Amino acid sequence: MNPEVKNWLEQAKHETEVAEHNLSGVALDAAAFYSENLVNTKLDIKIKKLEVPLIGDLDEKEVLIALAAELYREGKITLKQAADTANLTIWDFLYELGKRKISYTNITIGDLQEELDKI
Repeated sequence: MNPEVKNWLEQAKHETEVAEHNLSGVALDAAAFYSENLVNTKLDIKIKKLEVPLIGDLDEKEVLIALAAELYREGKITLKQAADTANLTIWDFLYELGKRKISYTNITIGDLQEELDKI
């Protein structure tokens, strides 16, 4: 499980326990409502499915690869997540990154120069 999500869930559990303690003697429906609001406030997770019709001769597979490659390039998702998004193996996704001249590392020239200077 993603560490950030795990942390959120632990925090939500704690908030629920606090709500139960603070609302002891109050109707359970009110406690549940209070707890749910705390969870929603803390997590603020919204899952959306985006459906976009393809125009012309755009291939769905190519669109998924392009989307995954761009999200990976921006550092929004990991290599594994990008490969899964594109429905490719990691090796095939690395090949697609190469075709698009997108580095599979996050090392900049400046970072590399700093490392070389240390040697």
